[in-house]
Amino acid sequence: MIGLPPVNAFVLQRTPYREDSWLLRLFTSDRGQITAHYRGRDAVYLYQPYHAELQGRDDWQRCQHLEIAGPVLRLTGQRAYLALYLNELCGRLLPRWVNAESLFGTYYATLKGLQAGTPAEPLLRYFERRLLEQLGFGIDFREDVAGEPLHAAQRYRFDGCNRFVAADDGELEGQLLLALQNNHLDQPAVALLAKHLFRQALSYHLGEQSLVSRELFRTRVPGKGSQS
Repeated sequence: MIGLPPVNAFVLQRTPYREDSWLLRLFTSDRGQITAHYRGRDAVYLYQPYHAELQGRDDWQRCQHLEIAGPVLRLTGQRAYLALYLNELCGRLLPRWVNAESLFGTYYATLKGLQAGTPAEPLLRYFERRLLEQLGFGIDFREDVAGEPLHAAQRYRFDGCNRFVAADDGELEGQLLLALQNNHLDQPAVALLAKHLFRQALSYHLGEQSLVSRELFRTRVPGKGSQS
């Protein structure tokens, strides 16, 4: 068996296994997503930073030890569903055994922002953007499909391949696209545009299976639109 140095990790999903174990889906900083068997029925928490000691084959890891690496992030109510949305996106899309250190840091910062009460829309949209970039499908807001720089006065269409096509009757304003390029997600119109574009881009990779977290948010948070 191959033993590796401890790695920073969060638990994306935990499933009881037999009478004395867990099957864990981990988001690790330098190895992406890993599925691991953890023997022991000690409590295992979501949104808790860990140092995980892993051993085994690439497709079947044993988690030898989980050491708490920081305070658990306590998320309740609406914020709990939004954090679940992050976990579901990572579980569905994050590759296995691929360095994801930058996205890991963004994930941690997003959870801390949700706990602190930071406005959720900018947090979620920024995470979605970084996730698309991690997957190699980031949207280029610098130029259109013809290689021309985006212009504030021009209108554009989104072509479904993460590119923009200049069109006088396009539904996208160049001014807002440039603001999104600079992450001005505190502006409501920019955050709404980001939600539209990133949801469209993510949906292509998620396929037809709907997100459970999104349905839970819609049905269990009265009077709220879908932020995720």
